[in-house]
Amino acid sequence: EERKIRRLLVVDAGRLVGMLTTGDLREARHQADQTGNSGDPPVGGFMTEDPISVPENCSIGLAAHTML
Repeated sequence: EERKIRRLLVVDAGRLVGMLTTGDLREARHQADQTGNSGDPPVGGFMTEDPISVPENCSIGLAAHTML
């Protein structure tokens, strides 16, 4: 059963440090195919670091302004 999760938040000691996407997973697979390395590298090498975030009580308008 496919979970259909497209993004994972990456935390370290409870602090948001990154976000891993399905695109990042494709890049990791591509790099492994190119190098012949079938190891299991840590997500830190592929994630987007320090993603922009908003608090949960942020308005949709402010979130849209932040994103766009």
